[in-house]
Amino acid sequence: MTTSGNSTWRWTTSDVQPETQVFYHVVGVWNKEEQKSYIYVNGKLSNVIDAPGDMKFASAGCNWFAIGGDPANATSAHGSWKGDVALARAYDKALTEDEAKALWMKLQDETNTADMV
Repeated sequence: MTTSGNSTWRWTTSDVQPETQVFYHVVGVWNKEEQKSYIYVNGKLSNVIDAPGDMKFASAGCNWFAIGGDPANATSAHGSWKGDVALARAYDKALTEDEAKALWMKLQDETNTADMV
């Protein structure tokens, strides 16, 4: 994100303390119109922060993607996710709370599993 042309990181943290061997359904949303960032965990809103500015895309020559990482640094991603990602999606619009919850409900219906908190 940027308000000045330079990157500005925004951290929308949840209240979840991850447990080993447990999968979580996490949806992160940046709503440019509202200038807010949201994080939903297992269909529930966990946090909202102010996130003003515009999206700043990676610089030319950046050719990788990391959850929480910086593609401009080819040798490390100190802030990247450490764990397993079972499925990742990217949308071209900000999801609503109802849409984030619907994704969680659909996943529960499709997997019929109790190993997700």
